[in-house]
Amino acid sequence: MAGNAAARTSWLVALKAVGTGPLNNLQPPTPNWAKLRRQMIASVVNLVLFSLLSGTCLAFIEGNELSEAAEVLIEESLVPHNNTYLRWLASIYIITTTVTTVGYGDLVPLTSGGKWFVMASCTLGFVIDIVCILRVSELINACMATFARRMYSEKSPSWFNPACLLALLIGLALLNATGWMMLSRLNAPEFHWSFTDACWFSWATFTTVGFGDFSPASSRRLNLPLLLSYLLITILGLAIMTSFIESVVEFVTDIRAAKEAAKLAGAALQKSRDTVKGGLEKALSHAPVRQQSFFRQGAARVLACCGHGNRVRPDVRRGASETDGAPPDVECKREFRPMARDVEAKLHTSDGVKS
Repeated sequence: MAGNAAARTSWLVALKAVGTGPLNNLQPPTPNWAKLRRQMIASVVNLVLFSLLSGTCLAFIEGNELSEAAEVLIEESLVPHNNTYLRWLASIYIITTTVTTVGYGDLVPLTSGGKWFVMASCTLGFVIDIVCILRVSELINACMATFARRMYSEKSPSWFNPACLLALLIGLALLNATGWMMLSRLNAPEFHWSFTDACWFSWATFTTVGFGDFSPASSRRLNLPLLLSYLLITILGLAIMTSFIESVVEFVTDIRAAKEAAKLAGAALQKSRDTVKGGLEKALSHAPVRQQSFFRQGAARVLACCGHGNRVRPDVRRGASETDGAPPDVECKREFRPMARDVEAKLHTSDGVKS
C-alpha cells in the first residue's frame, strides 16, 4: 500500500507539473487598462521632467565651455547668436543619452563640476529610466495578451509572443531609421545618411550599444522637440526589446521545463504500472477462489477495453451488466495492455494449477 501510494503521489506530482506549468497556464485576467495607462504616463512625465531639470542645472554648471562643443548639434547656418539655448540643448542631450544608457560619446561634460553632477544625477535617473521602461513593458505585455486572446480561443502557442514582439521591434526600428534618414537629407550631401546607416543607428540605440559613429547630434538638425521625440521613441524601443528578451527566455525555459516534466511523468507512470502489476500478481497468488473469480472478471473488462482501440467496444457496453461492465466513458490507455495480458496469463496459470 505504501509503495502504491508513493507511486500514485509521484505520478500526480508529475501531472501537476505538466498541467500547471508555464506552458499550460490559463490566459491571464483582463488587465486594468486605466491603471496601466496612468502608471505609464506618470513614469514618462517623470523621466521627461528629470531630463529637462537636470539639463538646465548642467547648463549652468558647464557655462560657456560647452557652447563651442555644442555647435555640432546644429548646422552652421542655423546656429543662433545666443549661445544659451545651444548650451541648454547640449546639456539636455548629455543627460538624455546618459539616462537611457546609450551614451554615444560625441558630447560629454567638460568641467569637473559637470562630470560630478552627471554622475550624481544620472544615478537617480537610471532608476527613473528603469521604472519607465518597466511601465511601458507592462502595457506592451498586456496588449500582447489581449491580442493573443483574440487570435486564439484557447492558449496561444509559446512562440506567439516572441514572434510578435520581434516583428514590432523591427517595424519600430525601420520607422525610426526612415525618419532620421529623411532628416539628414536636409543637410549638405556629405552629412547624408544612407538607409543602412540609419538602420545601424537604430540598432545601436535600441540595444544601448551606442557606437557613436551615428547619433542624433550627427544629424545636425537637433532641436528640443526632436530631442524629446528621440527620448520617447528610445524608451519605447528599449521597452519592446526588454519584453522580447523576456519572452525568449520564457520560451526557452518552458521548453526545458516541459521536457523535465515529461521525463518525470514517464518515470512515475512506469513506477505506478510496476506497483499495480506486482499487487495483482500477489493478490492472485494468495486469493481464495471467490476473489480469483473477481479478479478474472476485472481482467476480462481490462482485456475487452484495451483489446480494440482506446475506448470500450460497443458490444461490451451493450452486453455488460452492472457488476462486470465498464463505464461508457472509460479511456483505455495503451500502457496497460501488457499488464492486462500478464493478468490473463496468471489467470490461466492459476486455473491450470487448480484443475
